[in-house]
Amino acid sequence: MEATRAAEASTFTPSFFDCHRHSPGEGGLYVLEEPWKQRPEKQFFTVGFHPWQLEEADFYARKARFRELVTAPNCLAVSECGLDRLRGPKEALQVEALSWQLQVAQEQGIPAVLHVVRGQDLLQAVWKSVGVPPFCVWHGCTLPPRRVEALLAYPFLGFSFGEALLRQPYLEESLRLIPEDRIFFETDASALPISRIYEKAAMVLDRAPIELNALTIANWNLRTSRPIL
Repeated sequence: MEATRAAEASTFTPSFFDCHRHSPGEGGLYVLEEPWKQRPEKQFFTVGFHPWQLEEADFYARKARFRELVTAPNCLAVSECGLDRLRGPKEALQVEALSWQLQVAQEQGIPAVLHVVRGQDLLQAVWKSVGVPPFCVWHGCTLPPRRVEALLAYPFLGFSFGEALLRQPYLEESLRLIPEDRIFFETDASALPISRIYEKAAMVLDRAPIELNALTIANWNLRTSRPIL
């Protein structure tokens, strides 16, 4: 029933699945920009407290609005949320906000898309405190192979690659290390067409771009109560 409602409420252009993008329009998962004034009616979207915009009074005041948005049938993820030691409020508030958002994502049966900058140790502590985390996606993956290998120990974590895959040769090895059922792709804030990222990944993985597209959609649907149809 939930999947039917999501399909009725939203449109999805089955070209190339973009799991994280900041530009509105058809196809992919649009990150609803703060201050979340209006919920999109005819497209899939995501919502989250980004650590860069996180303020203590604002966080507590907007929890109800967040819950209202995240329960919409066409809201497919908590995104983006996370931890940033270089930019953002005090560490304790970031940890509290992320823990709460992961709990909400778990309750709703939808993934969480993570922004993590120098906060891997904190993230692991948050996962432990949550108990059973939702499926998480490390967005904009620029991790070197050794760090990817370490994170593969967490079966509930996927990795999303963006424009950096075209510019950083070491990311090709990182991508090859990841099991195919935990791979995703995104444009984030880039103007680069998502098809370019799929084409590059297809060369790295020796797969056709259309095969990777079907794979990423299947990967997403496997981890959510609101599948893309």
